[in-house]
Amino acid sequence: MSKYQDSLGYIKYEGTPLKDGFLDLKKSAQILTGLDESIRFFVAKQNSDINYEIPVRIQKGSWEVLIPQTIGGGIVTAAGIITTAYLATAATTIAKNDFKDKTTAELIKMALSKIQAVIKITKHVGEKIQSDLKARIYDYNNQIVEIINDGGVSLKISKEEYEAFLECPKNLLNKLVNTVDDDITFKMGVIKSGEIIEEQVTIKEKFLFTSKEDEEEELFPELKDGDFVELTGEITKGNEKTNFIGLEYKGYILSCRPENGRVKQYKQDLFNKAIVSGIVHRVKGESKPQIIITNIINLDIESGGEIRTLF
Repeated sequence: MSKYQDSLGYIKYEGTPLKDGFLDLKKSAQILTGLDESIRFFVAKQNSDINYEIPVRIQKGSWEVLIPQTIGGGIVTAAGIITTAYLATAATTIAKNDFKDKTTAELIKMALSKIQAVIKITKHVGEKIQSDLKARIYDYNNQIVEIINDGGVSLKISKEEYEAFLECPKNLLNKLVNTVDDDITFKMGVIKSGEIIEEQVTIKEKFLFTSKEDEEEELFPELKDGDFVELTGEITKGNEKTNFIGLEYKGYILSCRPENGRVKQYKQDLFNKAIVSGIVHRVKGESKPQIIITNIINLDIESGGEIRTLF
């Protein structure tokens, strides 16, 4: 695995224009900003307090960014020199998230894996938007989701990967793939169990990630601020630090927080179909509404069965 052995993951750009390792300064800044925004988006879903730096390594033949594996440590370059840039924080455990302890390195790697999952799923479903997507639980015990695209091809992914795709803003990866052209390919790798798992975006797929549609378009305009609603969906996650749970509703993940108490009271409702009652709360600048929970009816418990489909 050579230079990647001490990394959580990486992004890189390959092509003839990069054979000497040079990339336009403006494009470089855009890429780094895009990577920062993408990582922060998914890390914030688990812990909003984490701070980190991203080491940059430019190598002849490509331009790449590597994320070191050891928090507070360096990154070994191809020449064997340890750089001083590193990820912070050095704390071994920073928070409880999804009702489990997560280290800083685990949160970063989780974010990288989710970014990669968005790439993989987006390429599979093509232009189909999240709200039109059809999926089902393929393996309920292991939380494996199956998505069949318009060409009849099946993709099996984890439920966590599927949720990442549903909650990802349309243009989150725009800055990462904007440099892609006929002669430049974008690749993203994540190190899992000592192996490199890699996804790439070529010029043929670039348009899937660079939609020019208005990001601020309001979703579910019928859900007006202050309205009392009852929404049927699936409870997908719980975050004790932020005190929010996720409700999969019509192909999107809505953030919901209790009117009183902590989300831990709803731990038994995770991964179950439910009716969530509450007050609609619209946050300025957010396209999706939040729900202030007044009550949850767990339909799985009420029916005594298991929900095996997502739609």
